[in-house]
Amino acid sequence: MFNVSTRVQYGFLALLALADGDGKTPVRLGSIARDLHLSFKYLENIFQSLVKARIVRGTRGPEGGYVLERDPRSLSLYDIFRALEGPVFTVECFDEESACRHLALCPVRDLWGELRGSLEKFLKRRTLADIKSKYKKPVVLAHMEMFGVAGEETGKKESASI
Repeated sequence: MFNVSTRVQYGFLALLALADGDGKTPVRLGSIARDLHLSFKYLENIFQSLVKARIVRGTRGPEGGYVLERDPRSLSLYDIFRALEGPVFTVECFDEESACRHLALCPVRDLWGELRGSLEKFLKRRTLADIKSKYKKPVVLAHMEMFGVAGEETGKKESASI
């Protein structure tokens, strides 16, 4: 079963929140965590990976925060996924051929390769801007409305529900 981790899901939500901005004004991680009801520590860990992959750039100081390093139109979902999780689809015989003693006779190895290729192609063709264009409201507002908290402060920094 292909499973998208909460790390990837929260990473996408946080990047969409950054994409809602003007692209120049840094957004504080605490604001994103509060508005999306995500754990600040967990989000901080996610952003370390995004900085390392040069997807976001952080600025320190009173006016500090994060901005997207690249235009959302050129930021593929594949790049984001890889930055947060590593390989998109893993099968031992592809990643470590010595892991399978039936490699030469395996009837499904080609199937896994085709599935992996299709999934990677799908993610490479879609961008953060593609996701953003499907929603008229800013992601933070839509999220708050979905959970019935629009316009109110919850004060829960450690909630991790979406």
